[in-house]
Amino acid sequence: MRLSQLKYHDDRSLLSARERFENAQKLKTLKVYLVVEVIAVVLIAYLATNLS
Repeated sequence: MRLSQLKYHDDRSLLSARERFENAQKLKTLKVYLVVEVIAVVLIAYLATNLS
């Protein structure tokens, strides 16, 4: 009984570590998208002010 509980706990901690890693990856890609979006907006604003 205790051995299976220990194994279950180990699997859960392993899963949570994987989930944390995946969340970190998602956060990284989200930040990259945000930076790219900001650069695009600044570039468009710069071009718009230069063209007019």
